[in-house]
Amino acid sequence: PRPGPLLPPGGVSEGGSGGGSRTDAIVSSITEQVTGDWNLASLGDQGVDQLMQMAGLSNTPSLSIGDDGSVAGFSGVNRFTSGLDLDQLSQGNFDLGQIASTRMAGSTEAMGLEDQFLSALSNVQGFDVSSLADGVLSLLGDNGQELMRFIRPS
Repeated sequence: PRPGPLLPPGGVSEGGSGGGSRTDAIVSSITEQVTGDWNLASLGDQGVDQLMQMAGLSNTPSLSIGDDGSVAGFSGVNRFTSGLDLDQLSQGNFDLGQIASTRMAGSTEAMGLEDQFLSALSNVQGFDVSSLADGVLSLLGDNGQELMRFIRPS
């Protein structure tokens, strides 16, 4: 089962009417925890060190999320950009827009890793909110399985 989001189903809600200071604080807290730089730690059940060795890469695939929802990163050979819906993020959904990428060529192995990375990223539906406190961004597929795991750069 998919780990429960920090927020109630359907989004942030306090009930009643009036100001949204608690709601705004929860949304702001999640956004602050997700934004910033992330390095790939695993893709599916394979650790990044094994993947990078097989692909002959020296630079770790990465993801950078801006507080405005902008997304950029390195997918193994090429750089990519996209956008993240911050309203959906506040509801526990990782709703990434269409991914644009540079078109440089690499080795067959490196391109294979890049394809896996971008495919997994395109299939992300949510994230495990509970892992954020540990400096881990666990991105989940539609059935709650972990597709990718990122850690903060050291």
